[in-house]
Amino acid sequence: MNEVMQAIFRCQERGVVRTEKGSVFICPTPRNGDQSYLHSLYAPCSELDLFMLETILGFALPREYRSFMALYNGANLFNNTIAIYGLGGNFSRSLCLDGQSAISIDEENQFYKALRTRDWSLGWRVVGSAVALQKSQLVIRASGETRFETSDGKVKTFASFFDALLQLIAVADRHFGCEGFCDESYDDLEAEYCAISSGAN
Repeated sequence: MNEVMQAIFRCQERGVVRTEKGSVFICPTPRNGDQSYLHSLYAPCSELDLFMLETILGFALPREYRSFMALYNGANLFNNTIAIYGLGGNFSRSLCLDGQSAISIDEENQFYKALRTRDWSLGWRVVGSAVALQKSQLVIRASGETRFETSDGKVKTFASFFDALLQLIAVADRHFGCEGFCDESYDDLEAEYCAISSGAN
């Protein structure tokens, strides 16, 4: 958890906003809009929220994933190129920071169940995504094993949620400065996301 938080808070000297409800917005990126931040971490899950997550996913939350969600009810990292889904309604771009929320984990799992019936039957549930030119999925199962599934069907399996998230953050971090995205094209970022699973296991 510490490594994940260190990477996310790397640009905090550029500014951090903490809302009354407990959301955290790190490093303003004004060239993307007045209320744009490099990282958005949403207000913590309550015990009831964590129970609701278990109901949606159909299993007890793996330890690392649970510890993240207890701190933050989802996140959008690196100007929305990495998403950790959360509870709540539709993804909001409200100008009020406390009105913003993560992408709905319930809705994303309804789509995943419909489109990936075999993986669903094997216990995989989608908990996040990485987006450059295409959308890749971050999926988990009860054991804590976590997979990164690219849009071209390749899969990389990690022992834990934090192992997978750290890999995604390491890739994105190479393409972002504290001012936001460093390149005009998403081609290199997409290629690196695909390379994560090039040695599919």
